[in-house]
Amino acid sequence: MTSAFAKPPKRLFNRWLVVKYLGFFLLIAAAIGTAYYVLGTRSHISPTPQLKEESYKAYRNGDFRGAIVKLTAYLKNNGSDQEARNVLITSYAQVGDLKAALKENETLVKAKPHDAGALYRAGQLSNQLGRSADAIAYFKRATTIDPSVVQFHYQMAETYTNRRLYAKALTQWRATLETLPGNSPARSAVYKKIGDIYTILEEPGKAKKAYRKASATNTVNSTRNHYEKQPQKVRR
Repeated sequence: MTSAFAKPPKRLFNRWLVVKYLGFFLLIAAAIGTAYYVLGTRSHISPTPQLKEESYKAYRNGDFRGAIVKLTAYLKNNGSDQEARNVLITSYAQVGDLKAALKENETLVKAKPHDAGALYRAGQLSNQLGRSADAIAYFKRATTIDPSVVQFHYQMAETYTNRRLYAKALTQWRATLETLPGNSPARSAVYKKIGDIYTILEEPGKAKKAYRKASATNTVNSTRNHYEKQPQKVRR
């Protein structure tokens, strides 16, 4: 006969229930850990608009390396922002990292292949890196897109001259004269460069003619500058 005070039978250990709750607690812990990680990471990274503003501020303050770090981070998610990339290119040039500047500029040229200004800058950077053949290719593209810009022709002529490609240099020096205003003081310097090339080519007649034009242009400009500086008489 069973006693009224007999102990109730022990419950079996429910391992599935334990597994269920353990999994739940692990999920909660993982969520909390992820939240802390995200919040901790975001506390060190500025939102995109603020990051751009901070990079521009660093640039204006002369902190070009700081601007480079921030602009590089900003452009990872905003690669089509050409204004920001232009500032990044200039920042690299300011710290003397011309290879990085050219690389960023080439990215800009790929995005805007008809941007004459970007092509011209690529030519300048290539020249500074000793890549004169690449520089000429960029200058050619720039002059094809906008043949009215004096500096494009001038830099290409200078590069041809330095490479001793004198026939091509003369063509570009003449193109420079065609785009220069008639009263520009720079015409004298261009005529002198033409005279120097003809001297190298041992064509004294053409060299003297170019030098005479250089002298005449310089004299005219000096005379004009003299009279422009004189006080104007007031009619009574």
